[in-house]
Amino acid sequence: MSPDRVHALIVAPNAVGDVETASWIVEAQRLAGRPQRDPLIDIFGVGPVYEQRLLDAGLFTFEQVGQMTVEELRAIIKPKAWQNADFAAWIDEARLLAQQVRDGTYRKGRY
Repeated sequence: MSPDRVHALIVAPNAVGDVETASWIVEAQRLAGRPQRDPLIDIFGVGPVYEQRLLDAGLFTFEQVGQMTVEELRAIIKPKAWQNADFAAWIDEARLLAQQVRDGTYRKGRY
């Protein structure tokens, strides 16, 4: 793509009316509607595998995890019989972390 074309897309994306531009705009609008992604792995007991299961289920923020029930989390995580996940503690910690995010005091982050 030429520098002039890139400039045109940045300055006036709606002025260039081809399929490439239209798909770029649609993708940007789709992404704008997504919730911010919090590092769910920061919840004690959530490792990379469990975090991915939460993300796959559409949970991206501490706020969302904090609104879940123990039963909902169990259905998403599907722990084996020998795995002892404390979903009630996850919910409590997610609510605390969500409040810190809202207050601007969240600093834990592993990313």
